[in-house]
Amino acid sequence: MDLPVSQNLVELRKAAGLTQEQLAERLFVTRQAVSKWERGESRPDLDTVVALAELYNVSTDDLLRRPVEPAGEIRVNELADSRALQMAQRKKLARSMCLFAFFVCAALCLAIGVVFSSLVSQVEHIWVIWFALPILAPLIFGLRYYGVFGKTWILYFINVPIICVLVFEVCILLIPDNYGAWLCFLFIPLYYAVAITLTVTSIKHKRDAARQSSECG
Repeated sequence: MDLPVSQNLVELRKAAGLTQEQLAERLFVTRQAVSKWERGESRPDLDTVVALAELYNVSTDDLLRRPVEPAGEIRVNELADSRALQMAQRKKLARSMCLFAFFVCAALCLAIGVVFSSLVSQVEHIWVIWFALPILAPLIFGLRYYGVFGKTWILYFINVPIICVLVFEVCILLIPDNYGAWLCFLFIPLYYAVAITLTVTSIKHKRDAARQSSECG
């Protein structure tokens, strides 16, 4: 991103008396996204640029093309259509997550498949390598979107596959011919679906509550 743009974002945020976290809450993005804009590593999309211009009461042209030098503290405006911005940001985040999850799973499946094919005739229990998929995929996903979900979400998504593997092994040890033991692995995608829904809902409630609190204050 152009240096004047990132510098403008830093100067305007400081003049408005906002932290990166507070600005992120107003724009419905993560603090990491704001930090990347200000370091020049990425650029806000069109919807966010319009929201920033409205928030700081400047034109989008000034925000993107000219150095902005605030004269003292500036007043932060309330967004006229914050609900629409919130929905737009959520849709973009959802698309980004789905694409990232797809490519991560595809890459891991390819890598694990290659290793499995190479060692299947040499290592007796090489099939267990496939258990790395439900552990590594959520770990990589969680690290990528750490600013959205936090460390608790990552721990849950790693622990559940491990617990399922242990339950499977116990079932096999207790009943060697227990061919239905693999059914315990069906719990993994079910848990993921519930955990994602609950986590996203919790984040939504926290951000809405924080925004209402800031508006009342």
